[in-house]
Amino acid sequence: MGTILKDLKFGARSLMRMPGSAAISVVVLAIGIGLCSFMFSIIYGIYFRGLDIPEADRVFVVFETNVERGQTQLGVPVQDLADWRERQRSFEDLLGFTSGTVNVAGAEEPIRFSGSFVTANTFSLLGVEPIIGRAFSEGEDAPGSPLNLILGYNAWRDDFGGDRSVIGQDVRVNGEAGTVLGVMPEGFEFPDNTEVWIPLRDDPLATARRQGRFTTVYGRLNDGVSKEQAASEMAGIARQLEQEYPETNQGVGAEIYTPIEANTDETLNMIFGAMMFAVICVL
Repeated sequence: MGTILKDLKFGARSLMRMPGSAAISVVVLAIGIGLCSFMFSIIYGIYFRGLDIPEADRVFVVFETNVERGQTQLGVPVQDLADWRERQRSFEDLLGFTSGTVNVAGAEEPIRFSGSFVTANTFSLLGVEPIIGRAFSEGEDAPGSPLNLILGYNAWRDDFGGDRSVIGQDVRVNGEAGTVLGVMPEGFEFPDNTEVWIPLRDDPLATARRQGRFTTVYGRLNDGVSKEQAASEMAGIARQLEQEYPETNQGVGAEIYTPIEANTDETLNMIFGAMMFAVICVL
């Protein structure tokens, strides 16, 4: 212990003799360590963490493709989503969503939120339930159904005062009368920093094929089904639709990605790789 104390005193005297050099060294180390920590946090969130849901390794994203046009990650029109859900057997089910601005008005002025329009099975398929109230029930996304709303934790805490009596409260959502059903757990913001969720009540038969909304589709694989088997089945369903609707589905296929693959590409990989290399060099 005496030796350690002597070393510390010697180090302190050395730093006092050269305060400028010591300060520069501390600053450079702090910048290098800080940059590395910051970059690793970003890269971990994008490339490693994945979805923060139960059994996330069984959840995949299903896109439409058009190889002839060089398009690999296309949104899925509500008509194709309805056909996919009816015909596929590889997944427990498929969910679809589209994002947009949602204005919610209670007793006070309207508040603008980042919202998602989701199929009613979204929360049950992801395995995440509200902390108070309930999630959407089957059929609440049917065309003409009453409008219901689920709040994110931050929206509930910051804009509704964290009041549990908000459940069942009447609100107006984008000018339409609605009811608050539940509040999601803190940190749950699927798909993209979502603050409120409302049912995707689009009628696939109300518009011509490939018109209306285009959705992003997720599915949870059934036990014992591999990604390759599901991809083969979805490609087969796409070929069926191509034969049945050649005017709209000609050349349209289907491909499966992990959520990480769906949210990254070659350019992004190169950018983050270069940035990580640079901050390691700084360190």
